[in-house]
Amino acid sequence: PLHWACSKGQLECVVYLVASANADTDIQNNNNKTPLDVIDATLQIKMIKRLDHLSHRNSQLQEQLEENEQENEQLKRQLEQKEEEKTQKEQENEQLKQQLGREEEEKKQKEQENEQLKRQSEQKEQEKTQKEQENEQLKQQLEQEKEEKTQKEQENEQL
Repeated sequence: PLHWACSKGQLECVVYLVASANADTDIQNNNNKTPLDVIDATLQIKMIKRLDHLSHRNSQLQEQLEENEQENEQLKRQLEQKEEEKTQKEQENEQLKQQLGREEEEKKQKEQENEQLKRQSEQKEQEKTQKEQENEQLKQQLEQEKEEKTQKEQENEQL
């Protein structure tokens, strides 16, 4: 199509093919001629300038496209790296959550054990107090019995 448009002097068609369809301006036809070789003589200068400009513009756009693709690949790699880091952080956070949960469970268990020990200690303290009271009663009872014995001995001596 590009060779035909050039040979027939169809400047707008040539512009469209090169600009929109990215037609190759260096491609050869069956007669080994490029589009520039088959241009109608009357439009040759105009078309050569236009084709040269379009070819240059096409090259610039192609270079820009390649740069953009490289930049996209780099950004894609950066995004993948960020996603990997995010996944790793999420895993670390999950591990920390689990560890915290275990530590909280251990803390609860220790608190329960401490509470149980506290109750046992209070119970022992009550038992100790009760024993002391019993001992005190026995002591008083013993003293009373001693007094009674002493009194009886005195009475017996008087008799």
